Amino acid sequence: EGVLGDAITARRARLPARMRGLGLRSLEEVAPAAFCACFVEAAERFLDRSTPGGGRERGFFQMLAPLFGHGAFELPYPNSPRLSRFLSGCTTNVNPLGAQLGQLTLTGESFKRAWEGMQREVRGEGVAGPLDVRAPEAGNGRAGSAGLQRQLTQQREQVKRNQLSRSILGLPHGDTRREAWLAVDSFSSAWVSSWPSAQNRCEAREFRE
Repeated sequence: EGVLGDAITARRARLPARMRGLGLRSLEEVAPAAFCACFVEAAERFLDRSTPGGGRERGFFQMLAPLFGHGAFELPYPNSPRLSRFLSGCTTNVNPLGAQLGQLTLTGESFKRAWEGMQREVRGEGVAGPLDVRAPEAGNGRAGSAGLQRQLTQQREQVKRNQLSRSILGLPHGDTRREAWLAVDSFSSAWVSSWPSAQNRCEAREFRE
């Protein structure tokens, strides 16, 4: 329907303004990154762990230690097992999340599926980011526990931007979508982040999935 009825234009609209888009992110596309990042950042606080200053930080849910393994998120992160035990199947009958022995919890299955799905999106595109590591190592290689969703989004959107650019540059010369893409300069997207007027505002249909 309308301009967004065109597949290439709709893909462009989903990108942020800094990538020549309209910033109309799809909640469905954002969901896997939001879920994985929130889970990792929460899990890092479940168990007791050392702090950079040599002290100890009490976890919120120490009773989950049988599920994750003691010391799963000890600092420094690169030397800790992180989600390895959680994503390898339950190894104890004492499981607060209800999984059977040798099985993943529903949360574990959902996390692994979401993480590996995002990895497939970026595979072979040459864009580095948090999805370069396997699901059990999710969150490794970053400073602290904040910002994982942002880093995931940056990697995924850079890949989508590169793929879109190839699609647009493959259009015939004279195609308005190609001309509009190539005509963008540093000032072209300023209007995207400006407050709209009463006559030029987005309606609900622009935000439909």
